[in-house]
Order: sequence, then C-alpha cells, then structure tokens
Amino acid sequence: MKKHLLAGLLIISGIGAIAQKPPTIYQSLGLQPNGCLLPAAEVAASQQAVFAVEVPKPPTPGNSAGEDPVEALQALIDSGRPFFANAVPLLPPTVLPLKDGGSCFLDHGHWGVRNAVGTAILKPTFDRVLVDTAYAGFVGYREDRCNYYAADGRKQLKADYFHVRPTPTGDFIVQTEKGFGILRSDGRYLLEPGFFQIGFFSEQGQFYYLVSSSKFASFLLTSEGKSLGFNTGGTPPRVIDERYLSWGGQLIDVREGRRIVCEETHYVEVLDEERRLASVLDQKTQQAYLIHFDGRLVLPSPFQRINHFNGAGLAVATVNTVSTDGFNRRRTLSGLIDQAGTWLIQPVYSYLYSINDTVFVGKDEFGKHRLIDAHNEPLCEGFYHRISKANEQLLLLVQQENRTIHSELFDLRSRKVVRSDLPYSAISPIRHCNGQGYIAEQPEGEIFLGADFEPLFHRPYSRVFYHTEGWMKGTDFDKGGVRKISQFYTCEGEPLQLEIDGRVVDRFVEHLPLTNGLSYVFLEDGAGYFVGPEGPTTRNEQQWNSIFPAKSGDLSLTMRNGQYGLIDGRGQTIFPPDFPFLGPFDPETGLAQFQFRQGLRGYLTSEGDLLFGAEYRQVLDLGMGLFKVEKDGKWGVVGRAQQNILPPAYDSIERHGGLLLAFSKAGRQWFTLSGKAVGN
Repeated sequence: MKKHLLAGLLIISGIGAIAQKPPTIYQSLGLQPNGCLLPAAEVAASQQAVFAVEVPKPPTPGNSAGEDPVEALQALIDSGRPFFANAVPLLPPTVLPLKDGGSCFLDHGHWGVRNAVGTAILKPTFDRVLVDTAYAGFVGYREDRCNYYAADGRKQLKADYFHVRPTPTGDFIVQTEKGFGILRSDGRYLLEPGFFQIGFFSEQGQFYYLVSSSKFASFLLTSEGKSLGFNTGGTPPRVIDERYLSWGGQLIDVREGRRIVCEETHYVEVLDEERRLASVLDQKTQQAYLIHFDGRLVLPSPFQRINHFNGAGLAVATVNTVSTDGFNRRRTLSGLIDQAGTWLIQPVYSYLYSINDTVFVGKDEFGKHRLIDAHNEPLCEGFYHRISKANEQLLLLVQQENRTIHSELFDLRSRKVVRSDLPYSAISPIRHCNGQGYIAEQPEGEIFLGADFEPLFHRPYSRVFYHTEGWMKGTDFDKGGVRKISQFYTCEGEPLQLEIDGRVVDRFVEHLPLTNGLSYVFLEDGAGYFVGPEGPTTRNEQQWNSIFPAKSGDLSLTMRNGQYGLIDGRGQTIFPPDFPFLGPFDPETGLAQFQFRQGLRGYLTSEGDLLFGAEYRQVLDLGMGLFKVEKDGKWGVVGRAQQNILPPAYDSIERHGGLLLAFSKAGRQWFTLSGKAVGN
C-alpha cells in the first residue's frame, strides 16, 4: 500500500512528468500568451472631484416610552459625579519625546522644541505638532500650514503644506488644495499633487507607494516613479521579491509591468516564493496546474489542488479519481510531490497533512490515521483514530474503542514512543504560571496537566481555562449548556477558598480579579461580593459578566448582558450597566468614548463630565485635536478647547489629511483645520 494506488481506483488526472520540454500554461489552456501588460495608471483630477461620502442619517429622536435620552444621560452623569470629586485629571501630554533625545513641549497653548540637554532651540510658536519617532523629526503646524522639521529645528521643505508625511526613502507625501502628491528630498515632485490619498508600504526590502485616485481606485508606484496600473482597491499586495507581487489571485511581474495570467477565470496562487512556483486554478474545470512564475508548466498534468510547499520543497497535492468497480465512484485522494511535480507519496490517502517538513499523517478511506515520512515509510506500527501535536516535539497518538482511550506520546526527535496508556483524546499546550502546561480532553471532560503530563485538578470539568495570571479555572455546565459553576486553582493545583459572610466558598458563578488585590465573585445563591485582599467583603447585587481596568485611577469598567457600567476601587457602582458601549480612558486624550441610547455618542472626561456637555447628540473624534459634533441632524466641528471651527450646518464632515471636507445641499466645500474655506 505504501507506494501504490488503492485497489479498484484509477487516477483520471495524469501523474508524473513528461519527458519532452513542458509547454507553457498559455499553450496548454489557450490563455493570452505571456500574460498582458498592465494598463496605464489612472491620473486623478483634484481631490475635490473624486471624494464621495455617504451622508449618515441622524438618530431618530424619542422612543416609545417618551424618554428623552439626553436628559437620561445627563441624569446618569450627575448621579456619578460625587465619585469623581477627588479624581486626578488625565490631560493630554505636554511633552512629546523626539528620537534624538530632544522633545516638543507645550507652553501656553503653543509648542516649542528642546534639544537633548533641555535647551530650547525653537520657541513655542507651533499650534500643533505631530512627532515622528521613526525618522527623528516632527511636523509642525502654524495656523493651517505645516512643514517637516529635523530634530535640530531646521525646516526641511521650501514650501508649507496642509499635510506632510515623511517616508523611509527620504521623500515626503504632501497635500495642497489640489490633492496629495509626492515631493522628492531635492524639492522636485515625483508625483504632482492631485490625488485622493497616498500611502506607502515596505516588504521584503521593497518599497511602494499606494496611490488612490478615488476612494475605490488605486495603483502602485515604485520609489523610482514607475506606475503599476492595476486597481488594488486600496489594499497593499503581497511582495514576493524584487520582481514579483501577488494580489487578489493575480501574479504581477514588476520588471515587465505585466500580469502573468490575464484571464479572470483563472486564479493564481503563489506556492513557493523562494523557488518561484505557483498554481493556476481553472475555475471552470476546478483543475490546478503547477507553473513557474514565468508561465512555464512544471508538468502538464493538472491536480485538483496543490498546497503550499514547505521548507523542504514538498507539498501535499490532491487528484480526482474514479473507481473501476463498476459504480464509478468519484473521490479525491492526496499524496506528496516535490517541486518538480514528482510523486514522493502516491495519492492513496483520503486526507494527508503535515506535522513538519518531513513527517506526515495519512488518513485512509476507513478513517484510520498513519504516521509516515516523506517516502510513505511508517514511523510507528499500527493505525490510530487520531494523531495531533501535543507540542512542537511530541505527538499524541490516539486509539479509541467506544469511550475507552489509549493514547501514546511520540517524540519527533528520537522518533520513538516515550509514554503510553494516557487516557486523553487531545492535548493542547498552554503557557501558565511562567511554565508549560496542557489542556487535555477525555470522554468525561477537560483537565489541566502539568509539564510532566500529570493532572493538576482532582477531576475533569466540562471546560477548563487559564483564567488570569496564577489561576486556572474548571467549569461545569448544566445539560442546556447555559448555567455554569466554576472552581479556581492555583499554579500548584490548590483550590481557591474564600470566607464570605462566615462561610467558606469554593464554587463560583463568576470570579473576576480586579486592581489592588480586589476581586469580584458571584455565587450560586445569586449574591455578588467584592472581596478585598485582607478578607473584608462588600455586597453588590449586580452579576457582572466582565470587569476590566478603566485606565483612570482605581476605576474599573463592568459589563453585564452586553451593557457597560463603571465602578470604583471599593466595588461601588458609579454608573450602572446602561451604556451599550463604554471604553477605557485614553492616556493620550484623557477621554473615554461611550454610546448611549438612541444613537447618542460622545466622550467622558476623567473628571466624570461630558465633553462639551449635553449640547450635542453625537461627538466623534476627527484627530488633530478636533471633534465633529451633531446637533439637530446637522454636523459641525469643535476643538478640544471648545473653540467653534465649523457650525453644525452640514450633512457630513470628514477630515482628509490637513483639510476638512463638508457636505451640504449646496455641494461640498473644503476647509482648513481652523475653518477657513479652501478653493471652490
């Protein structure tokens, strides 16, 4: 059986290489010879002409109960205000470090620059700065224009722009009123401004610009200025090497500026980047051909599928078969090929998969698994119900009869069985307590194992989890899989026991560790408690599903049935779970984003107030210290210091680089970040 076909089966896809020089994929399938040249890149007009935004519908005011959500939100905020009486405000940073050890510093609302020894080299005259730690400089804005500055304070560009972004090549992406362009370090344009957006990416030592002429059309540009005119849809392709790219079932020859296969009915998948091998799938016949990147067939015979080649140059491949027993049963069988398409393991397995580059598992038509090498030689005697990895060195070989399991550990290095008579059907490695552990499955449930594969629990559970640092969790579910009761164990396998209201408890519905040694538990009798490190408890009737840091003092976010709330360090409720979403406080802004009823959205300050009060129904961050706000179904822009940039008079507003784009019935209008009109 090792190297021959199963009895009664005939491979209908050809096997083996043909002696004569193989033809190309173009000759074999009647495809356009040598692929096709990429079309010329689309040249954009101005950014104003190509940008389109779907105008959002404002939230519908009111509800069936007649509740005013703004009043309800304000009442909720007012009820929690006493808990913030002694809160330490989280404010945006006033010092931004530079890569050379210097820094940008904020003084009376403007930014300046100090060198590494603390001497001011640029006075505080910038309205905003964007620190660039990758290239050691920063972008400094004065009013609505900006430039790029080196860490020593020297201006790098002759002119100022609405937006500047440095690139690894030393060039700059810049924005004018016409759109985005690329400026060389010598002051000449690699690409004249006029594009919707420009980004860049680098992979395998190759650099490309991703240039968008509209929101849905883009092309690639090399650092030398060579355009590759295929629409990536804004998604970067996979860089294979200095010559080839792969994207969306296409293989692109950068040097020749062409697609290897033009027809949309054929899908190209890279199988081996180093050896430049790919498969071409004819989506009509569902047959795959092994080719070189230049279109030469490795062999003319098709496969049903070819997997990726491994480090040893081997790949699992499948072919279609039909029985010769008169029933004409169609099947798919798997084998192993090398990079020349030669079968090392004939396609005799219903399923074949790799453990590593030289060890494989073959599954026969009866569902039995066999451990084999790359030449179909058995590595251990017998067949198994299941073979899987226990870790990178050990395999679990499982034999099962009804509910009785006999499994073995097989060492891949010595290629010997090192342990027998284990009762587990599967073993998964897990890191816990700074060491190696395992989750093992058996008919009775799951159990934790130590590094020596010995149980750490006294019995199996429906499910086991690594709970948090230093704790393991065993959970039993009822027959409906809904109600759960859990026990918790230390790294040494000792069960957690808490004294609550004069009784010792070791079974919990929930146990959630918090900050400062505080933890929350919910018991089988429906009572919830916050338990301190020294034992005192505070009763809390809410059953929280999750509790996690709010990143502001000792506050914690809570969640119950998909709704969010907030508690303090003693477990007292600041906000009940009334928010569809409430996020942690951002250390950069000191704000926490929230969503409330009927589409209300905005931000909480670390002092427990609503950013901008209750004036707006929606507040969304635009970046650069600006927020778009919605009032009575219209949008405007407000600065963090509550300065009005644009009145709430527009259907939609977006920030695009260093400009704002506003839509209204009168059309679209561009504005600077301070609200001045730009162009027509």
